[in-house]
Order: sequence, then structure tokens, then C-alpha cells
Amino acid sequence: MILWLLGCTASNSIDVWLKTEQEEVTLIIDSISLRANGQAWYQDWHLLDSASSEIDIHPEYQIIAQGEALHETYHHIFIDALTAFTDDTEIIDVFEPIALDRPFTIKNNDIYVDAVVLDAPSGPAVFLIDATVR
Repeated sequence: MILWLLGCTASNSIDVWLKTEQEEVTLIIDSISLRANGQAWYQDWHLLDSASSEIDIHPEYQIIAQGEALHETYHHIFIDALTAFTDDTEIIDVFEPIALDRPFTIKNNDIYVDAVVLDAPSGPAVFLIDATVR
């Protein structure tokens, strides 16, 4: 009975956290969204509320988006950045949708995303490298 009551009070909230591996990066965010189980790739994904349209990302995790789970499970996250900067220098954002390490369900509340700045042939670029559900 107690487990059932705990299940009834489980939160449907989603918190997305982001950090960089080495240096501060400023992102101008267009949207942050999740792809639900069974959802077609080109359908509109579930939009989350961004903490701000301009976010400074540091080597420590910080919350960048929140929302309510409208679907039972999610499999991908997409952080759509319009622009990225480091030390007031524009860098390339190579953000593509990234698979979560396991499906996000309403039993979880957090998604932790790691980004890294690498030297690319056309100059420094920021990549998403890992998305962990906790």
C-alpha cells in the first residue's frame, strides 16, 4: 500500500542539466526538446522550458531546462543552440539530437548532458558527447 501511495505522488517533472568538460561556453538557445517513445523523428518533439535564452555553461552541472513529462518514456534530447561563444569568440555548435543512455521515464527526474569544445577543421566547435538519465 505504501509503495502504491509513493507511486501516486511521483513527480512528472523533468530537469535538464548541462556542463562543459573544460572551458566556459555561452549558448544562445533556440529550444530544448525530447523525443518520446514511438514518436516519428520529424514530428514536433516535446519542448521544455529553457532557463534562459542565453546560458553560460561551466565545468559544473547547471540546470538549463525544465518541464513536465507528457509521455511515458523519452529516448533522445536535442539542445538547439542558435550560437555558441567562448571568450567572446563565436564557435561552431555541432549539436545534434543525442540518445539518452537509457529511456527517461517518470520514475526519473533528471537528464545530465556533457558537452566538450574540440578543435575542428573549421575552428573550435562544441559537441554534445553524453546524456545520462538519473
